[in-house]
Amino acid sequence: MPSEVSESRAGEPAGAEAAFAAASTAFAGDSAGSNGGSGNGQGGPFGGSDVIPGAGAFPSVPSASDIDVAPDKVADVARIIDAQADALDKKLSEHLSSLRIQAPAEDIVSQHAVEAWNDVVSAPEDSYAAHARAYVEDLRSLATQLRKAGERYSESDEEKADALGGGRGLPG
Repeated sequence: MPSEVSESRAGEPAGAEAAFAAASTAFAGDSAGSNGGSGNGQGGPFGGSDVIPGAGAFPSVPSASDIDVAPDKVADVARIIDAQADALDKKLSEHLSSLRIQAPAEDIVSQHAVEAWNDVVSAPEDSYAAHARAYVEDLRSLATQLRKAGERYSESDEEKADALGGGRGLPG
């Protein structure tokens, strides 16, 4: 059963599955395969799934010309990542405090063990909670970077169209 974080309210795939699907669409690879594959369309984002392991062929590193970017799909990926960051942040807010425990007894071992556990779980620095919150911030930063990249791709496409006389900057 999918977690609440990966469920979708609009009947669309959400979560990691949707992010990967949207990223696959946003960054469509060279269908012929950049490493000499037959181009059967099953090569993932960089093509070339027909390379046989151990056959002496090494996949080539894709170049910028091997990747087509759909700026609107990049924005969709950013939106999905933001939604996942929000959902994770909500879950953290709801459940992290429940990870702190009280000592089951007054003996010194219990006191030290609980203190160590609570530090590992929720101390301000280098704890599970701190790492989880940093991950949420990293997700938000990634979404922001993707939005900016999508905007740059859109602007670049418009500039190319204008330069070729097919955009709004058509002289005359």
